[in-house]
Amino acid sequence: MAGQSLTLEMQGCEAGGALFAVSRIQVRDATAVPKVTQAWRESALAAMRSEKDAVRTGVAPNFAHLPGLVNAQWLHATGQRPQGGAVQAQLAWLVLGTDIYHLAVYADQLGEEKTEPFFTGLSSL
Repeated sequence: MAGQSLTLEMQGCEAGGALFAVSRIQVRDATAVPKVTQAWRESALAAMRSEKDAVRTGVAPNFAHLPGLVNAQWLHATGQRPQGGAVQAQLAWLVLGTDIYHLAVYADQLGEEKTEPFFTGLSSL
């Protein structure tokens, strides 16, 4: 990713018609973190064939209190599943030092009943 060989760690589960995932990449060179984060974001959106006008972005407000937080990006996207069919996603990338975390919820229809417990629970760590 972004010209680097990196190891991706991922945990996930499916529940209530949604896929929940937390992923982590540790970047060796701190100067490469912004490029890796951007490449990861572009890759995630490309995988779901999301159109640029179908993406709303912002700052991840639930995570501002985390010690060492360098950057937090938050977005909602619509696109298509690999096997077809519509999918919605709420995605976040958090940069803590040289660690990049990707938080994701994917479902046919997303609402706060699916996303709020996931992101609120993780922000309290």
